[in-house]
Amino acid sequence: MPGPRWSLLPAALTALLTVLFVVLWQALGQQSSALRRLRERVEAIEQREQVNNRQLLEEQMGNLRQRQQALDTQFSDLLQALETEQAAARERERQQAKRQAELNRQPFLLPPQPPAGSGPPSQD
Repeated sequence: MPGPRWSLLPAALTALLTVLFVVLWQALGQQSSALRRLRERVEAIEQREQVNNRQLLEEQMGNLRQRQQALDTQFSDLLQALETEQAAARERERQQAKRQAELNRQPFLLPPQPPAGSGPPSQD
């Protein structure tokens, strides 16, 4: 009697292996699909980060340009003020030299001296 029972075993094992293979095949398909979706999400996040990074860099570059323009304006203003001050200093020096030359051309006059006998009374 052991014969008929054992003759069903290969058929049952074949069916069992077939079901197991189909289940594993479906699980592999689902896993592949899940991995693909995850990969797509990661790529989307990376693209968003790249866009954000690009936007941040563009914003920083704009700020740097504005700062550079402000510094250029300040530098130009300071340079112009310095040139104006130097021109004024040269003009003052020129005026002072001119006054000094005029004083040098005038004869040196001594203040008038009181007469010899009209000095303050002595206290002897």
